[in-house]
Formats: sequence, C-alpha cells, structure tokens
Amino acid sequence: MYQIGKRAVFLTILLSAVVASCSGTREYLMVGSSHAPGSDGMIVLDEIDEGSTLVTVHMERLPPPSHLGDDIDSYLVWFQEYNKKPIKAGVLTYHSETRTGDITRNCPFNEFKMMITAERDQNVKTPSHLVIAERTVKPE
Repeated sequence: MYQIGKRAVFLTILLSAVVASCSGTREYLMVGSSHAPGSDGMIVLDEIDEGSTLVTVHMERLPPPSHLGDDIDSYLVWFQEYNKKPIKAGVLTYHSETRTGDITRNCPFNEFKMMITAERDQNVKTPSHLVIAERTVKPE
C-alpha cells in the first residue's frame, strides 16, 4: 500500500509539471533593493498570444511609500525592453494593512526588465532613482 501511495504522489507531481510547462506560464522571484530590504514577491507571466504577455506582480513586506522620502506616495511598475526607454505599466496597488502590492497588466514584450519604483507623482514619464525591486525576465 505504501508503494502505491508513493507512486501516486510521484505521478501527481509529474503531471503537474507537464501541465505547467505546456501552459505558457513563467514565474520569477522578486527581491527588494536596498530601498526596501526584506521586501520580496513574485512575477507571473502568462502568454496571451504571439508577442503579448499578461504580467501579474505580487509584492510582500513593502514599506509604506511615505517612509521612502518626502512626498513619496505611490509605487509604479515599468517594463523596459533591452536598450529601450522604460514604459510605465501602471500603479502597484499598495495595501497598507498587509504591506503588500499588486498589479496585473499586459506587456508587449517577451523579454524585458521589470522595475518597481517609488514616486512622488503617478503621472511621471520616467522612473525615479528609488528602485524598490527589479528583475529581467526571459523566455526559457
């Protein structure tokens, strides 16, 4: 009986891995910078169609934006294709009671750097130097 249980667990894990590899979903860890030590999170990429990716970001243990400087009130997410200017994806919704942040956006790139910055104004055109976390994502 014990042998059958081990085999069932192994087959379940194997099947899960096969399904995940066929789904087009990729996951990446995010680690906070020196501006947000202890922060971490996850990026989940789901291929929508050729050349379009749904990016979901969840960060944990984020400091309140106001703790990072005078007039800092939000976190913004940026996508940057190699050797190109960053484009603003949107505002990372900050949940003060849990110190978490979330955003889901479409991205036109398959390989890019994603940055989270602390900003004084949500309408800025370029990212500030207050990078909270960044990660380069590539096809595997």
